[in-house]
Amino acid sequence: MKVQRKVSATTILEVEGATARACFEAMAALEAVFHGYEVCGVCGGKDTRYELQHSRDMKYTYYKVRCQAEGCGATFRFGERTVDHVLFPQLTDDQGRAKPNGGWEVYQGERKSASGEGARPVGR
Repeated sequence: MKVQRKVSATTILEVEGATARACFEAMAALEAVFHGYEVCGVCGGKDTRYELQHSRDMKYTYYKVRCQAEGCGATFRFGERTVDHVLFPQLTDDQGRAKPNGGWEVYQGERKSASGEGARPVGR
């Protein structure tokens, strides 16, 4: 069976599965990634795009949505489960606290502390 769902003015998701349960699980995984990121959580801009970034050694791929509004450039990042490689929205920080701006962050450049700790993305 095939199931389609329109999740925004520009996005229609389609899944195929043998059962309603299989379709539901596939649609839930797709919606977690492709629904709700059309508007930037920092500036409210409506021009966002999906991007990939690879580590220098090509071992890791980073998945994110970036705001294209002039002067913003905020990103929303996705994690990848190691067990099944399903993407999920990163809504919390490393301590499990909700990120500001619904998870959207603005990178603040190369900042080094006395401990050698690198820059961190922060919300506006």
